[in-house]
Amino acid sequence: MNTLRCSWLLAKKDLRCYFRDRGALAVGFLVPIALVTVFGWVMTSMSGGPGAMPKPILYVVDEASSESSHAFVDRLRKSTALRVLPKPDAPPLTRQDAEKKVADGDASHAMVIPSGFDLQDRTGSSPSLILYRDPGMAMEQQLIQIGLFQAAIAQSDGTLWWQGLKKNFLNAGLSEEDVAQVQISVDAMNVQIKESFAKSDNENESDASTKSETKGEPSDASDAMGGMMGFMTNMVPLEEKTIEPPYRPQRVTYQTAQSVAGMTVMSLLFALTGCASILLAEREKGTLRRLFAMSIPRQSVLLGKLLFAAIIGIIQVSILFVYGELMFRVGLFRDPLTLCVLALTWVAAATSFGMLIASTARSSAQADGLAQVVILVMAALGGCWFPLQTMQLPAVLDIASKSMMTYWAMSGFQGMLWNQLDLSSSKIQIALGWQWAWAIVLMALAMVMFRRNYTRD
Repeated sequence: MNTLRCSWLLAKKDLRCYFRDRGALAVGFLVPIALVTVFGWVMTSMSGGPGAMPKPILYVVDEASSESSHAFVDRLRKSTALRVLPKPDAPPLTRQDAEKKVADGDASHAMVIPSGFDLQDRTGSSPSLILYRDPGMAMEQQLIQIGLFQAAIAQSDGTLWWQGLKKNFLNAGLSEEDVAQVQISVDAMNVQIKESFAKSDNENESDASTKSETKGEPSDASDAMGGMMGFMTNMVPLEEKTIEPPYRPQRVTYQTAQSVAGMTVMSLLFALTGCASILLAEREKGTLRRLFAMSIPRQSVLLGKLLFAAIIGIIQVSILFVYGELMFRVGLFRDPLTLCVLALTWVAAATSFGMLIASTARSSAQADGLAQVVILVMAALGGCWFPLQTMQLPAVLDIASKSMMTYWAMSGFQGMLWNQLDLSSSKIQIALGWQWAWAIVLMALAMVMFRRNYTRD
């Protein structure tokens, strides 16, 4: 038999074996389809549409409830730089609600329009807008500033910006006569400004303002945004109130906390699923049959694998946390009790997931393919790669995201790392409750599938 014929026969044999395992075959082709679907869905929803920048959320409390304040909020809703919540048909928030959302990490910024506010007040007696902000969300703050700047000028039909410019001129030392001469040219420009802002509702004007930061020039971008914010404050008085947990390490950024938590959650899923697959390996090698021949309860085999995977999970999460703290100084060990409870809870949930995969799959190849697609989808929808907790997602995507146990793991870890919450926080308790619910359900299903696929005579 020549080499080519022998090679072809071996290839046919491998193809026959490959297509015989229908479960692994289906998973192999579904993995790229599922990933493309999930990533496209999540990224499109995050950015607000094809080619758009991700929009930060600004919660607005309208205490003035006047015609002027309603018009200003409507202008903010039309901004291409931000999203305004709550929606018009949703119950309004109070000032205390807005402040609590920022303090709990459910929002990065919230603005209060106080009673008596008038955007076009000429006397200077109008109260200032109040902006509650988390200083760690610098990019979101810059985009929100752009949105406020757009809405303020657009609402005034292009005339409000002259008030800010006039104050800058006077502060710079120009006389009233010189400023009056400049105003002649400004009045001639007002018509053009009105036309420009009339068209701006459907255009994305934030890209040009943020390009310098994305190109690696944060200092220049910060100076430019600081100048814009100072100019806007001259037009519309704005009082900023910083809300930041007192024990948050100053060097920690939201992205760092997100990465440490997200990669730990996803890595543990992969690792414990791999540990649980030992059950499949023993069945394929025949050692599982020998264990069943011994006078031991058959369920003890599954529980033994569960205990083994859980111990490995505890060791791995400990190593990841120590390394993450040494590398990034995120304050992981600030609250050892909360950290231990969160870690053990996620180990239990991830181990139960791994045991279910091992109990359900018919072969190692099928288990590997099934685990990959499910873990990657759960990681994307659960916020391991993208901080979904502070984003306003479409209803369907929001439900899908919160149905993932990874979402609640991320909610717990982010609550501890970024918002400095402890076990007494309702946010942490809810995250723990959902994870334990997942762990119990998944383990119960794993035991049912183990009886069906492993212990039948």
